[in-house]
Amino acid sequence: MATIGKDLDQACVLLQAGEVVGIPTETVYGLAGDAMRGAAIEKIYAVKNRPATNPLIVHVAGPDRLKGLVESIPEMALRLMDRFWPGPLTLLLPKGPAVIEQVTAGQPRVAVRMPAHPLTLELLRMLPFALAAPSANPYGYISPTTAEHVEAQLGRRIQYILDGGACDKGIESTIVGFEQGMPVIYRKGIITDQDIKAVTGRVRFYETQNAGAGNQVDKINKVQQARPLPANTVNSGQHQVTEVAALNPHITSGMSLSHYAPKTPVFLLPDFSEPAMEARVADAVSAGDLHALLKGLQMMERLERHLAPDVLDRIRQQDTTIRMGVLSFQRPYFPENSLNGLALRQILLSPDGNLDEAAARLYEALHALDQLGLDFMLIETVPDTGIGQAINDRLGRAAVQ
Repeated sequence: MATIGKDLDQACVLLQAGEVVGIPTETVYGLAGDAMRGAAIEKIYAVKNRPATNPLIVHVAGPDRLKGLVESIPEMALRLMDRFWPGPLTLLLPKGPAVIEQVTAGQPRVAVRMPAHPLTLELLRMLPFALAAPSANPYGYISPTTAEHVEAQLGRRIQYILDGGACDKGIESTIVGFEQGMPVIYRKGIITDQDIKAVTGRVRFYETQNAGAGNQVDKINKVQQARPLPANTVNSGQHQVTEVAALNPHITSGMSLSHYAPKTPVFLLPDFSEPAMEARVADAVSAGDLHALLKGLQMMERLERHLAPDVLDRIRQQDTTIRMGVLSFQRPYFPENSLNGLALRQILLSPDGNLDEAAARLYEALHALDQLGLDFMLIETVPDTGIGQAINDRLGRAAVQ
């Protein structure tokens, strides 16, 4: 089992010896190793069971530590660093001669950021090298926001976790690169497109040619409603991650269609604010009829495609051993945590409707629900504006079956 502590000297000794260490950031906990040492990078990939085609993010103590890591820095990138570093912004820049091939997975650019967590910033200042650090979880699983999350997931595979408390932001960093002078967001995060635009004057989101129009939630719902697609299964060490298709190539981190996912099957709830649907749901709740409730929510077709036959039979038979979780933004879907004897587990991300609070609590809530042995969970998206776009992006990727 890994040791959890606050000993920076011990973390330094291990990292200088080529080991990997769990570290806190303001976003999520990372699995850190010497970014200049191939053996350490290979350990990161091995511990996470991360595909070697998925690049890593390099963490530095400040812009002055970028020498050799990046070939050049556009003026807009300098302005973004000045505004958002230290903080949850990763910049995708032309890689320099010091960057080894494994870090970028053969891509011509390297992702770099200066984290805002004081403990990790001090660690980076103590070390003579930068740290490559993806999230400290098995590949594809829910990102960790506490040292205890890291220990539960990777504690048998690493020696030490630097404990910096719960992460303030709770969502991975925004990743921004530049194409023909245009700032491009490759991964949505706490820093929004409007935040970027306020500094650069312009910005766009990255999309592949076949990504089509619409937001991430629309795309995921289309995948769930379509027939099952041919799947490649990746063994994460704790669960099986099924990638039905690649939404984007692995230009940088966090671009897999299936990502941030619990072991429990996850389904996105539709908007049931339409009077007819809301009435059907209310009638089913009053009658204590789970099957009618799920039909009223227009969920049964998707459940039938992805749940095991025995679970579906239990739903139809109103079996009270069915265990269902509900993660909603602001309001509870059920007046009580039961439905005609059926035990429910509801978690609200923010009773006050605060998107910052919802982001900070998202992974914590997913971890909590995933530990309950549920048959499935239903998740409500949040308002798709500002930070809500990043939250919905994570929910959509977690919901892919």
